[in-house]
Amino acid sequence: MTVRSLARFYYYIVFIAMLVLAAVGIVIVLNTLLGLTPLAGDQPPPDSPTITRSVLFAAVAWLIAGGLGGVHYWLIRRDLATDPTAGPGGIRSFFLNAAQFIAIWVGAASVAGAIVNIGGPNSFSVVPSLSAGAAALFIAGVVQLERMRTTSGSGAPRVFEGLHTYGFLTILIFYAGYYWTNALSETLRLALEPSSNCSNFDEFSPSCQFGPVNLGGDWGAVLWISAVLGAYWLLARLLAPSALRQAFQLIGFGISLIYFLTGLFFLLNLGVRSALGDPFEARGLADGYTLPAALFGLLFAALYAVWMRSESAGSRMGAETTDRAILALLAFEAAVPFWFGVGFIVWRLLEVVSETSVETLDWAGPVAAVLTGVAYIPISLYLRILTARSDAIGPRRAFVLAVLAGGIIAGAIGAATALFAYGSELLGAPISNWEDVTRVGVAIVLVGLTIAGIYFWSARAEHLLAPRPSAAPAGTPAGAPQPALTVEKILDEFAAGRFSRDEAASRIRASARG
Repeated sequence: MTVRSLARFYYYIVFIAMLVLAAVGIVIVLNTLLGLTPLAGDQPPPDSPTITRSVLFAAVAWLIAGGLGGVHYWLIRRDLATDPTAGPGGIRSFFLNAAQFIAIWVGAASVAGAIVNIGGPNSFSVVPSLSAGAAALFIAGVVQLERMRTTSGSGAPRVFEGLHTYGFLTILIFYAGYYWTNALSETLRLALEPSSNCSNFDEFSPSCQFGPVNLGGDWGAVLWISAVLGAYWLLARLLAPSALRQAFQLIGFGISLIYFLTGLFFLLNLGVRSALGDPFEARGLADGYTLPAALFGLLFAALYAVWMRSESAGSRMGAETTDRAILALLAFEAAVPFWFGVGFIVWRLLEVVSETSVETLDWAGPVAAVLTGVAYIPISLYLRILTARSDAIGPRRAFVLAVLAGGIIAGAIGAATALFAYGSELLGAPISNWEDVTRVGVAIVLVGLTIAGIYFWSARAEHLLAPRPSAAPAGTPAGAPQPALTVEKILDEFAAGRFSRDEAASRIRASARG
């Protein structure tokens, strides 16, 4: 690393540290001033000495931050003026994107926490949360103004920019999931059981067991997080399409599917339990893990799928591979609850065979899990049919190898569990529940071997463990050397529809290497 690069590290570290010091001063002042407003709730207002001390601390913090920060900002500006590589360089991109990433994360989360508690039982946390959020957003705003002065160069600077934008967009899914499911849950609960709300919370009162509903704060937080998410989605759209973009799109799609499958499992569990004789209670639908989670996951999975497909034609993977990647990820995530459910059913059957008492409702969870993921079977078969028609085998290969790995790992864990539990009995030092643990291990082994057997055969039959053999053109004798295709010929074949986009790209790369 050059001396100039080390100097840039020093400039940005001190400059950002002074921004943090200035933000601390803002927190102290806002915390005091907001304590004089109705936002403070039941908290006593600050007295005169407290106000004086807060203003004094803020003044000292701003004086020091302004002096030292100003000097180092001047050094940054001088570096930009004297070296044309400083503006688009990786060091500047790293520090500015990292600082803004953390600042907006803290700011967005703190403001959401303040909004959700306005008018609620935890209103004492509104002022400190709002103060911290405003100070963090101040840092983010200053950094954004500085980012707008230059444009990131190619390579690492663009990667840092993408990690900041796509990474925070992914994190926002978790915050959106929490606030959306919470607001939907409270709204459904109040709609299904109006008597469940109460003005004075009493944990021993059946009508107030969930606490008072604060729909204004709940939906206010939803609007805030949704606005931040929408702003970052627009920022993401401004970035050039890249492999990093598609990777985070698939991650976001996968996270959304987890919410949907979780909600679907609990909904099916309610239905199966009801069918097995457990009285159905409508308030179970309002639980955050049931209908709210399913609705949120379905909405965001659909949004990510539409986003990916709208850009698939010009994406790195191509339209065909993108569509199959969506199907492969959907099939894999659905396969997880399906095989877990199968494993639990095998465990229950082993308990029945060993004459262990099994309650009727004990079958509800395993059956619900199987029903949650049963769609993976037709989806994976459809993916196999599509893959057989073209050379876009990447998504199918990833799916098969991922499930195969899961089966092998599950089999190994199950075997170790069963052998340990049963071995402890044979050696005269049994664990307390060795019989039950042994049955669990055997169930896992059986399921793991089944998965491994099915998908090892699929991997061999579909040539997913090695490059697929290329077929000779029609009319070419077997074993005869195939004529080399020029780039122009490959493009003609692609335009005529004889080659897929991925196959044409592969042949052009092969031609270039040759």
